[in-house]
Amino acid sequence: MSSPQWRHERQRSPSFPYVSLGKAIEYCLVLYLQAGAQAVPWDESLVMIGHTVKSSSGWQIMSAARQFGLVEYARVEGHKTVKLTNDGMVLAIGLYREDSVRWK
Repeated sequence: MSSPQWRHERQRSPSFPYVSLGKAIEYCLVLYLQAGAQAVPWDESLVMIGHTVKSSSGWQIMSAARQFGLVEYARVEGHKTVKLTNDGMVLAIGLYREDSVRWK
């Protein structure tokens, strides 16, 4: 009698964001205060949030913000840009107002 062969297929783990939603909103606030509603080049957006262009954590933070629907990527003249979505702006402005009231 032969033993059954169990084939264990590796399951892909869920893709969890690198940072929490709260932290992603804080980074969106930084982008909003420096760039407003305008699209900014990818490299500049990473510098705005305090990371270098080659920083993997900067890339992961932007990816998390995109997963939450707070930023969107686009190509402008062949260059990658980052822009806050409407939800990203609303949450960033809300956080800004909340902080302003808290410190008065």
